[in-house]
Amino acid sequence: MKRRLYDIKVFIVSALTVVLMQSGCVEFVEPDLGSGEYITFRAALADRGTSLKTKIISDHFTIEVEEWPLDLSMEGVQTKATLVNVLNDYNKNDETPSAGVFGYVGETIWEEVTNVGYTFDGDEMTTATPPRWSTMPKNQGDKVRLYAYAPYLDGQINNVISISDIAKAQVDYIAAASAEISVDSEKFESVQLNFEHIYTAIQLKAGFDCTINSVTLSGIKTRGDYAIGSGWNVGNDGNYVISKSFQAEKGKMIGEPVFMIPQELSDNAKLTVVTDEGTYSVSLKGKEWEQGKLVTYTLNSPDDSKYIYFDLAAGNVTINSTTYTGYVYVKVEGQGEPVSATISGTHKSGNRYYVYQSCVTETNKKTQDGAENPNYKAGYAGYDSEGNHKDLTLPSYPEVMYDGKPWRDYITDNDNVESVIEAWDDAGGAASNQPIGSNLAVRKAGRESTQCLINVSGDVDECYLALDNIYISKQYHGQNRDWGSISYIPDAASSSRLTLNIIGDNRFGSIHYDNREKNKTDDSKNNYLIFEGSGSITVADADFKTGSYNPKSGTGYYSNHYDSAIGNADDNNDCYGIVINSGIIFSGTTKAENCTAIGGGGNGYGEVIINGGVVTAVASTTGTAIGGGIGFSSAGGEGWVEIHGGNVYAYNKDNGHDIPSSAIGGAGSNASSGTKGTVIITDGNVYAESALGTAIGGGSSATLQGGAAVVNILGGKVVAKGGTKEGVLSAGIGGGSSHTAKSTGTSNGGNATINITGSPIIR
Repeated sequence: MKRRLYDIKVFIVSALTVVLMQSGCVEFVEPDLGSGEYITFRAALADRGTSLKTKIISDHFTIEVEEWPLDLSMEGVQTKATLVNVLNDYNKNDETPSAGVFGYVGETIWEEVTNVGYTFDGDEMTTATPPRWSTMPKNQGDKVRLYAYAPYLDGQINNVISISDIAKAQVDYIAAASAEISVDSEKFESVQLNFEHIYTAIQLKAGFDCTINSVTLSGIKTRGDYAIGSGWNVGNDGNYVISKSFQAEKGKMIGEPVFMIPQELSDNAKLTVVTDEGTYSVSLKGKEWEQGKLVTYTLNSPDDSKYIYFDLAAGNVTINSTTYTGYVYVKVEGQGEPVSATISGTHKSGNRYYVYQSCVTETNKKTQDGAENPNYKAGYAGYDSEGNHKDLTLPSYPEVMYDGKPWRDYITDNDNVESVIEAWDDAGGAASNQPIGSNLAVRKAGRESTQCLINVSGDVDECYLALDNIYISKQYHGQNRDWGSISYIPDAASSSRLTLNIIGDNRFGSIHYDNREKNKTDDSKNNYLIFEGSGSITVADADFKTGSYNPKSGTGYYSNHYDSAIGNADDNNDCYGIVINSGIIFSGTTKAENCTAIGGGGNGYGEVIINGGVVTAVASTTGTAIGGGIGFSSAGGEGWVEIHGGNVYAYNKDNGHDIPSSAIGGAGSNASSGTKGTVIITDGNVYAESALGTAIGGGSSATLQGGAAVVNILGGKVVAKGGTKEGVLSAGIGGGSSHTAKSTGTSNGGNATINITGSPIIR
């Protein structure tokens, strides 16, 4: 289905001027210029809606197809100018840009209205001479059809735009044709004209820093005729060559978009890019350039071309020290439905795995508007003559929106975990994977969930795992878990690094990271779980199991009970080496769960290093939001937290046991002393708040000694808000508090060593 750029209505009225309203609507107002029959427009920015991209991995390129944005030159940003791309962008030789409007009676040209010229200053469009019909068809029963196009072609007197050389015709033409209208001698009906691009837009994007020497599209149709209202009639094959040198920057477009004739691409069609690093090409055989579509060819870096792809909707992903196994959907000739195929091989250090998730629910074969759903069992097109998978089409999802804003904005600094859980989905959607289109109130995020898991274990050395819009609702219930939505269990003696590259919006119940050993003399021998990327990860109860383990906890979501949402499980399970470099991370645990958001499992040590990104950690626990694991009768876990950049929001809300605990640092306890918290802040923006205990520092105790704190602040901006319990105010930064209401002996607050150097801002 082609999406229209904007709509224009044509009326027979008096002469006009043109004013661009603040709402984005172009409205023509009648001045008193005397009698006569004139033509006018009413235009508005069309509702572009949400368009799913189609993404294909082919050789050295990623190919994305989507609806053409209004204005390519604005990097996808819409402007107020309804016709900005034709009124200003292509103002050749300082001539006034213009639109052409003309009419037919039957097959005979009725009249051309030429030189419909406008000027546009960003807020107002004006025309010096109103476009005017000098005559009108008057015969009852005459059939009239109106045509319009822009920019105006000098000498154009019919509804056919002829392109003799596509390389010389690089202007974004838009055109529209009305249906046939019966002429009434008493009244001429208003006419709706739906404008659309006549071309396919092609643009090239760099996947790595490089020098582009030439770009060639070969074996393509470079000439043809476009009949407004009918479509294209194309000619013979030719070549389109861009020989200009470009300094390409990773993630940026290479040069300007080019406008190509829509066509079924021949067996000889090919894209070739010559760089200083080498020559890259991809066959376009069997592809189609659809009118009004934007096709982006991204030149992948050599590393990106080595991805091993898995579809989590097709089955579990398992990676260990020697092997990898996963699944994808493949179209098999003669079979209607794609079938699941196993992807397996030998794991090697440096392997790059890419996990995506297609739709598999039967009713999601089509989108809500009835079109074929490109995300339904997306995967490989088949096999080549050597038995290798052919072109991979990745599913592509629009970003999740909630309450009128992007999901990543909604979760940032959101301290209500239950609201985040329920805003993404609800129990019906997660448990039964109810179809997306059947009840949007149920499937709030508009995503299918999967019950398949990702498991990484053993000595995987350097391992990279891209996560592209994954939603796993399967979850381990209760304490002492041994797996999570994602599990990473490295060998104790190994020095493995699992890097999660975050793409799009991802949702998990837990990320289970069991790393209990740390070599304190040789850091190169330690294991790490590393987060990076530009997308979001939301980690909180995802299977909507409710209940209560403790009388004071109240009921609520409880699947991560005593187990850290990102980190290790209960029972003295330390967790070393959580590193966040970038991405938008939300990790939240509820009052019923009583567990740490990021860090150690129950009673376990938690080591967390934040170098960048946006991190929101929320807990209602005797443990911490970021740091050590929970304590009750025994001591909680110590916490070691380093923050070297990014924006960090940490909340430890009121827990059900009235045990004071820190937001960042060491955990608290009831019958034992609080534990030590070591926090190092060199840069970034940090907000920490505890409802009962110290915001940044040592863990507190309900009955005994507060935990010690070592806090070094060398830079950044820090806001720390301590809590109160039974009238005792806890420190914003410092040692854990101690309260005597439950104590039978002497109790004291924890010692604190606080070093502040450089120029931090602290409140």
